[in-house]
Amino acid sequence: MDINTIPKSPGIYMMKDYQGNIIYVGKSKSLKDRVKSYFINSNNHSRKIKRMIKNIDDISIITTDTELDALILECEKIHEIRPMYNTLMKKYENYRYIKIDKEKLIIDVVSYIKDDRSIYFGPYSMDKKLEEIKMIIIDLFNLPNCKKI
Repeated sequence: MDINTIPKSPGIYMMKDYQGNIIYVGKSKSLKDRVKSYFINSNNHSRKIKRMIKNIDDISIITTDTELDALILECEKIHEIRPMYNTLMKKYENYRYIKIDKEKLIIDVVSYIKDDRSIYFGPYSMDKKLEEIKMIIIDLFNLPNCKKI
């Protein structure tokens, strides 16, 4: 893929090796700027990134409407594909999300994203702080605070 043809819109990029295997999935609010950053000023990159760049043969992109959509799609793709260079999110089950059910106006902390009409924020790795954040949001927006029995 020619980097100059990549749009400046939000979305995800999937870097592939010469065998077509996806080795890295990333997201950005400006795909063109983010992908380009891998190939300029490479002296500032870590050894891991330099090694990954040497293995890139092709790049696929998927544009999204918003940066949040890109984040959710990135998480789904990493969970599905488990690319070798996405080390921070390999333990996908350790991440949590703040879920807001728009119909019931209930906020909760969950460990997965469902295809429902709720709004999800995350992923976050700070379990203890998430409950605190949840209570702040409930208080701030005067939402019901239903406890599960």
